[in-house]
Amino acid sequence: MNWDPNHPSLRSPQAPHETAGVLRMRRNGYNGAQILKLIKLRGTRLVNQMQRAMDAEQAAHRAGRPIHDARIDPKRVK
Repeated sequence: MNWDPNHPSLRSPQAPHETAGVLRMRRNGYNGAQILKLIKLRGTRLVNQMQRAMDAEQAAHRAGRPIHDARIDPKRVK
């Protein structure tokens, strides 16, 4: 199935929420140092992104929106 990631329906307030990559990485066993190295961020920027990701996920949960939290495949990490 081909799905356009820029489809207007994904901007809807009722659209499913996709968890941010930094939060998915953490939930799949990557520690902070590994995440920093892989995506080349400074520590404070990573913390800010994690906080925004958690806030967005909480807002989606409160709104009753489905949350898509895909696993990270370690074989595909470069």
